[in-house]
Amino acid sequence: MPDSNTTPPGENSTHEPAPVKSNGLKNSLIAAGVIAMLLVTASLFIGDKPATPPATTSQETTALTAEPAPVSTVKATTSSEPTISVTLPDPTQPPSINLSGTWYDDSGTKFEAIQKGNKFISTGFNAFGMASKQMYGTISGDTLYFTLKDGFVETDGAGTLNEDGEHFDYTLVQGTFRESGQLHLNHKRN
Repeated sequence: MPDSNTTPPGENSTHEPAPVKSNGLKNSLIAAGVIAMLLVTASLFIGDKPATPPATTSQETTALTAEPAPVSTVKATTSSEPTISVTLPDPTQPPSINLSGTWYDDSGTKFEAIQKGNKFISTGFNAFGMASKQMYGTISGDTLYFTLKDGFVETDGAGTLNEDGEHFDYTLVQGTFRESGQLHLNHKRN
């Protein structure tokens, strides 16, 4: 007598197939990173408003706007901090350099950069290919004035292209913090 709990061969069984593994979370994170990068890029190129220069006091801003000059220098001082000179960009000066391309910082982070006129934006990708940093700013003459966003930390900086056209020297400034580095066009640090 056949067992009533067994299904004869060829008939449908009630067993569910094994679940198919999916990379849904990974693909969703990558898609979210790409969309965020595109939105930031689009917002940079939509308005003609130059990148925000490093913060100044209202007294310094008044002094800068009273007598416009091609390039202005502001010295930020407090009683407990050392003096740091910050040169503000002149948005009317056309760029004399083009920074579009693939750049690598000293730690090997890959940056894909786009320049349109005097506006600049670049996205840094970590070792897993995910967007991890954002750099955006304004080019005035041969100098890029930018903000580097690494997670929730934003640091202002400025830099210039070397004569060889393949290396970009920059300095990051945040309060009393100051760091210099170099970006390399189409190659990692030697």
